Amino acid sequence: MDPETQRLVKPYLIEDTARKKGLKAIMRGLKSPEQIIVETQEMQDGTKKKGTATRWRCRNKHCAATRTRLQDLNRHHESCKHSPKIVLMLSKQWVCGYPGCHYRDRSGPGRQGSMGDDELVEPYRTRQKSNLVDHVARHLGIKFPCAHCSLVFDDRPAVSKHLQGLIPRRIRRKRDGQYTEIARKLEPAIETAKRKDRMAKTNATRDSECEVMQVNASSDECESSWAAQEVAVAKHLTLRKFSGATSGDRSTQENYL
Repeated sequence: MDPETQRLVKPYLIEDTARKKGLKAIMRGLKSPEQIIVETQEMQDGTKKKGTATRWRCRNKHCAATRTRLQDLNRHHESCKHSPKIVLMLSKQWVCGYPGCHYRDRSGPGRQGSMGDDELVEPYRTRQKSNLVDHVARHLGIKFPCAHCSLVFDDRPAVSKHLQGLIPRRIRRKRDGQYTEIARKLEPAIETAKRKDRMAKTNATRDSECEVMQVNASSDECESSWAAQEVAVAKHLTLRKFSGATSGDRSTQENYL
């Protein structure tokens, strides 16, 4: 990543409004329901007798609602004004530092295209750093060329999709050996498009090491010198092993052998 892009890509803590949680998540921080005994009155038709009955009280301490069945109490909690519905939390997001950056917020009710121009949010933010890097690259006018042809793309995902499209459709099955062979050839180009700065240094180091190894392998003089050095080192180690052993100590020699 160049210094200009690194300067514009900065993390911030932004207050994010989470979606409404389910009934179990809402009830997790509240106390368990309790049964209370209340007095019942005799109805006109005589279906209920005067006495006591067991009812369920609302979990919220500020609510005095009671229900006969536990299912009805759980349904009451969904509309109870004392139950928490929306939770505010702090989440780490990456914010664009380019001056004058605007983007259309599609997470709200206007994601179907009904949002007007006056509801643009400033600046662009995302939870993934890679998305912000691609966004800043568009501000700076950075292009991503293909390593196998002369095409130029605006972002890295487009390059990856283009490289995957170079594989013939008849051998796109991942279990096919021919697909694996072609995918390995395209893998360095895909990695270079995704991680241009880091892979450039790594590939340069690997290329220099491979050239040195090829020169050493192709030279007969190097092979003979390495063989002579190995023989000399083996003789030296053998002499060091038997230098402390006496001629009569055959058990020591057998152990070394």
